[in-house]
Amino acid sequence: MKPEFPYLNAHASKYIATPLIAITAFTLTVSAFRLPAQEVYPMVFSVFGISAALSGICFTLAASPSNESMIKYAGEKFLHSSLLLIQSIAIIFVKSEILGLSFIKSSEIRIGITSIVFVILFTYVSSVAWWSFYYGFKALNDDLWAKYEKRIEGLREAIEEKKNIKK
Repeated sequence: MKPEFPYLNAHASKYIATPLIAITAFTLTVSAFRLPAQEVYPMVFSVFGISAALSGICFTLAASPSNESMIKYAGEKFLHSSLLLIQSIAIIFVKSEILGLSFIKSSEIRIGITSIVFVILFTYVSSVAWWSFYYGFKALNDDLWAKYEKRIEGLREAIEEKKNIKK
């Protein structure tokens, strides 16, 4: 059997994916402030789709007879992240609609206050969404690598037993 490197692989996925999640979160949050809502929607919907799909996969895996509590936890975190991303889409929509009202457009102070309020709301909701996504990813990643290591160890033991029987 070829040697496996689960420790290296597990840490590579953790140390590459985690910064990518953070960079994506930061980029999307900044884009939501400086781009028009129509350009932000596709980004947020893409992230929502990924988060919802991961949630569905986790809940499907957790439905197995072995009662996978960590995978169920990950599914719950991905689902929570998905719901918060929908809320952030609503915040972007409401912000763009309110900033388009003539009452708001007529005063720089109202534009500034409205923008600040929605920036705070979006930052809060999207930050919690990203943390939920991260915790779901971490739980799923850790659980899958632990099972992988256990399975590989079982295969190695079986190979060793066969070698010992042949001797």
